[in-house]
Amino acid sequence: IALGEVLRHHGAKPAAVVGQSLGEPASAYFAGGLSLADATRVICSRSHLMGEGEAMLFGEYIRFMALVEYSADELKTVFADFPGLEVCVYAAPSQTVIGGPPDQIDAIVARCEAEGRFARKLQTKGAGHTSQMDPLLGEFSAELQGIAPMSPTVGIFSTVHEGNYIRPGGEPIHDVAYWLKGMRHSVYFTHGVRNAVDSGYTTFLELAPNPVALMQIGLTTAAAGLPDAQLIPTLARKQDDVDAMTSAMAQLFVFGHDLDIRTLFTPASGPADYANIPPTRFRRKQHWLDAHFSGDGSVLMPGTHVAMPDGRHVWEYAPRDETDLAALVRAAATQVLPDAQLTAFEQRAVPSESARLVTTLTRHPGGAAVQIHARIDESFTLVYDALVSRAGQASVLPTAIGAGSAIAPTVTAAPAEAAPAAEPEDDAGTLTDSLTARQVAGLDRWTPDSGETVRDRLAAIVSMAMGYEPEDLPWEVPLIELGLDSMMAVRIKNRVEYDFDMPPIQLQAVRDANLYAVEKLIEYAIEHRDEVQDLYEHQKTQTAEEIAKEQAALLSGATTASVTQAADPQAEPQTSDTPIPPPPTNPAGPTAKAAQPNLAGAAQVLNQQAVADALNSDIPPRDAAERVTFATWAIVTGKSPGGMFNTLPKLDDDMATKMAQRLSERAEGSISAADVNAAATIEELATTVREYLEAGQIDGFVRTIRARPEGSSKPPVFVFHAAGGSTVVYEPLLNRLPADTPMYGL
Repeated sequence: IALGEVLRHHGAKPAAVVGQSLGEPASAYFAGGLSLADATRVICSRSHLMGEGEAMLFGEYIRFMALVEYSADELKTVFADFPGLEVCVYAAPSQTVIGGPPDQIDAIVARCEAEGRFARKLQTKGAGHTSQMDPLLGEFSAELQGIAPMSPTVGIFSTVHEGNYIRPGGEPIHDVAYWLKGMRHSVYFTHGVRNAVDSGYTTFLELAPNPVALMQIGLTTAAAGLPDAQLIPTLARKQDDVDAMTSAMAQLFVFGHDLDIRTLFTPASGPADYANIPPTRFRRKQHWLDAHFSGDGSVLMPGTHVAMPDGRHVWEYAPRDETDLAALVRAAATQVLPDAQLTAFEQRAVPSESARLVTTLTRHPGGAAVQIHARIDESFTLVYDALVSRAGQASVLPTAIGAGSAIAPTVTAAPAEAAPAAEPEDDAGTLTDSLTARQVAGLDRWTPDSGETVRDRLAAIVSMAMGYEPEDLPWEVPLIELGLDSMMAVRIKNRVEYDFDMPPIQLQAVRDANLYAVEKLIEYAIEHRDEVQDLYEHQKTQTAEEIAKEQAALLSGATTASVTQAADPQAEPQTSDTPIPPPPTNPAGPTAKAAQPNLAGAAQVLNQQAVADALNSDIPPRDAAERVTFATWAIVTGKSPGGMFNTLPKLDDDMATKMAQRLSERAEGSISAADVNAAATIEELATTVREYLEAGQIDGFVRTIRARPEGSSKPPVFVFHAAGGSTVVYEPLLNRLPADTPMYGL
């Protein structure tokens, strides 16, 4: 407590607290849950009772404690050989403090060391947080009568309540029962730290005369995917106390936390606030590059663009070295037709090194024709002919060119590789699409050794992209029914490819699948990277329906070889009885109705009829309240409600009660089973949820999301939401701002 008061004197303030064992009363005090007198009373009562109890132990009543490198799951197996041992502290994902009879403690320490694991026996005669504390609970309870717990003003990651987060402003929790539970039962320290990391906290400062928990905190943050957490001690043995505290405060200041650094220095005499430090003497020297840059865009592929009055498009490109003419065609065509794909080409000549390349694109109903000419002064030479088509459409090519020569499959096959310019760098995806508070540029990708499952990482990616909480995601419902739009699908696709370091996947695999299918696809891609890369290249020229069929075959257990078998280039092209349609200029019009995409067939292949229904009529969730309501209905009933305005089936009393209970927990309000049964649609039920989820002080058009704390001089943040939407959607931003920053919604 004294160390914390010193830091508070210099302007430091905790954003949240995590207590551990005897440090729990101090965390309660700094969180505002106990007064200084009551916190001191808890500390003194517990200390003298445990000290007196330990002094009376002898012989068979003595219990030892030890820190062993076993996880909680591993201890379930190990404890089968040591029935007298109990867990005292869940210290880290791979470290646990245990207590029990001396002979069993010595045996498990020896076993741990023999396995090459870390183990250390603690210097105690009693084992806290075990059944040995039972005789002390009655007297401890009596001595704590009269303490007055208060509503916390700072968030608490309670190691007594299994690491759960206690929000500031909630009901008081630090009553007598809380301290009895903390003395008798296990300390869930690693759970609290992990919850803090998952909530976006990256800096941890330990208030202790010597750092004892920073190693366990570091192990927990690393296992949670935060290898560069800031771990700051206050005091340490064999180190000057003043230097140690000054170093701790300097680190807080450097990492951007609240601290008045001026309090560490002697004020200057007079009005000056800063020392008169002489300026740096610069050696004046110019470092300009002797370089000249082109004033146009002709040096960048595909070159300077001009749209002609007759509908054609022309680019002039000044290459610096040998140019991939197919890549030049793609770069030009995608500026006019974003989904253009190279269908056929023929190289007529090789351009000289000094020639400029002039690309001409002429559109037609099936796509476009592209020609590349090499220009030297006023002379033009045709060097490349190509045809491009729209993605997902089978292009109708003429059966003859010139004097009736047939198009051979080996001549018209487009190269499978994508344009190099279209492939973003891995780091770019991180810099432009951080989905969690801790997922910033440079975050390590997921690995099998990270301790995080594919399901947990996928849930985090999807929840942040779509606005759901991870626990609200119904895995069996197709993502498109959950409100997935094109931007969300792209963000999820890019993030999945980056985090799992997997080959590109088709966007269709994300849009029309549920989370179980996406998880299965990721697991397959991790184990068969080369095959999935080949499948991606193969699917570039396919329609959405064809991709869906191959995707379903892959997820059902087929190999990529069976779904990517290409035709033999030496074989005769397949013939069809279907007549070739005439050119679009035929005055008689089309002879047959154009084939429509078989959406029902694709849906049947994927076994997702709900996806097709959603594409045709259902309206997905549109805001936070509808997302929570939709997800809760799907999780509790096990069935998708369809859309926002679909009529809901009637629920029995038990199911309605479960639904109301979960909605009340998620919305932090009182929602009854009658409210659930009274709603005819998800939209109506979401209206009830919204009243609690978006509760706040509203004055006309202004919503007070966070009022200005008394004495605060921080500039407020104003947030806007169009079309009558609620500014409550900015709550994730609010959680990342300093606690004393006011926010108002308009």
